[in-house]
Amino acid sequence: MDMTRMPVPYFCIDRDYYILTASSQAEAMFAGNGSLLDLIDEGSVDKATTYISPSHANVMVELIMKTRTTPLALVDVYQSWDEEGTGHIVCICQSRQFQIVTDQLHRLHEDLKEPARNRPAEMARTAGGPVMMRIRELSAALTTIRELVDLLYPSLLEMNQTVYADIIKEQIDRALRDAAAGYPQTGKR
Repeated sequence: MDMTRMPVPYFCIDRDYYILTASSQAEAMFAGNGSLLDLIDEGSVDKATTYISPSHANVMVELIMKTRTTPLALVDVYQSWDEEGTGHIVCICQSRQFQIVTDQLHRLHEDLKEPARNRPAEMARTAGGPVMMRIRELSAALTTIRELVDLLYPSLLEMNQTVYADIIKEQIDRALRDAAAGYPQTGKR
């Protein structure tokens, strides 16, 4: 069977994660064809190298991967290995809800950066200006979301399902850092 015609994102890899072949679906979804590790978000690489191996054959692994359409996609990675040490990997993207939350956080992040790109620093930093008010509102909303995620974290940890929370917290922290860097007086008072 010609594996490049598989109707799902499929990779054939060696023990060192080098991609030997990929289905057309995999090539359409993921950019790059050198190493499987190049397609995985840096925060998930250690998990991938630990759990994608012949010793974990037939174990599904949740990883954050970089796709052509989104920088962060939660993917279920299914694996099997043959006796020669060749891995057969199928990648299935998870729920659309996760992607919606990630997209919303990315838009909030961009909203916080937007005034810095389009306005002179002096205008944006004037206290009471509409830009500052919007930044304060966005920062407050992000801080509230971060606190709610922190409340859920212990329960998620017990279920070994912290991937979502970690991604959300990372995106929120990045947006808050960008807001603070562009507008220092929006920090804690």
